[in-house]
Amino acid sequence: MRRLVFACLFGVLTLANVVADDDVRQDLQQWTAFRVSDPIGKVWTFSFQAELRLQDDISDVQQLIVKPYATYEFSKKLDFSFGYKYIARPDGADEQDPWQEIVFPRKYSDLAVSHQIRLEQRIIDDVSGILPRLRYLVHFAAPIGESHKYWASSGAVRFNLTDKGGTAPVGGFEQVRLYGGVGWHVGGKTRIEVGYLYRYERQRTGPDFSDHVIRAQFLINTRGKKVKKPLPTESYK
Repeated sequence: MRRLVFACLFGVLTLANVVADDDVRQDLQQWTAFRVSDPIGKVWTFSFQAELRLQDDISDVQQLIVKPYATYEFSKKLDFSFGYKYIARPDGADEQDPWQEIVFPRKYSDLAVSHQIRLEQRIIDDVSGILPRLRYLVHFAAPIGESHKYWASSGAVRFNLTDKGGTAPVGGFEQVRLYGGVGWHVGGKTRIEVGYLYRYERQRTGPDFSDHVIRAQFLINTRGKKVKKPLPTESYK
């Protein structure tokens, strides 16, 4: 199963490089995210995430993102999340994204799989009206031996559902992301995860983006507890 997961992700990465033309902007970036999650009762969880993204070979601020959201657990196999994302861009238009998401977590022995379908209502400063975007993400995670370490990987595609032209993002397929990393449980409430993320993003004008990202995440659950075989399904939000 693990070999199949890595083979699928490698295949998507290869395809992304094939479809990209020669006029592509390459960049090394670093994204650092901090998230606190607070379960309320048995079915609700409230979270707040802040993320700083550096671009131009990790020399300049690209974005600062803040994202509060809530999750309702209908069952062990169905969650619903909704929230708000604000993106501040020092060199571009700021963006506000209310969003809703359905999550289908599954477990196959030691492998945890999460399918996530998200609908965003993007409000960009220099674009009139609302630009809806659909994202599908599949996330995999499994423990490494009997330690408190785990590996995690994910693949995601994003589609803009309208094309407003002008300065708006491209219509239809916009970007693909692939991620692979290793995480550690620190105590019972904190996880640290570090990995590599590849992003290919189509642009309306100028070269498309092909970014190589060093990604670090610091994740805190206020009601966390020690586990022998960590199987996180929500690492990539």
